[in-house]
Amino acid sequence: MSSKKQQQKEKKKKNREKKVIEKLSKKRDSLRKERKAVEIQRRQEEESQNLVHGKLKPIVNDYQKAEKVKANKEQSALSQLEKNLKILEALENEYDREASMRNEVNKSLESEGHLTMSEKMDALHKKALEIAKNKEIDSDPENLSNEENL
Repeated sequence: MSSKKQQQKEKKKKNREKKVIEKLSKKRDSLRKERKAVEIQRRQEEESQNLVHGKLKPIVNDYQKAEKVKANKEQSALSQLEKNLKILEALENEYDREASMRNEVNKSLESEGHLTMSEKMDALHKKALEIAKNKEIDSDPENLSNEENL
């Protein structure tokens, strides 16, 4: 009987330990949830503050270093603007060349008597087919061997 009583005591003890552990885990979980909610709210407030007022600049005690950083930023911005300007000029020149080529093709098609857009498109299509046929004839291996035999 004593062993049964001991088993029952151990069983009660284990049950009490389980209940205590469950209570502690529930308490820890609730604390974690509260901390997480507070952290999320703090981040949201910080983001909204940054959106309204901009991100805070770090405090710099070394004014010479701050001036150097500012000068470097201005110089890099200036160099980036110059780079972008060169790219834009190149694109503008390319556009002008393409526009002049389109105008020349349009004038040549009009001089050939093609006045409507559909007539011009048909004429361009025919020219493209002729060019493709000429390239096939020029690059055809049989024609190359026939020319060598002559």
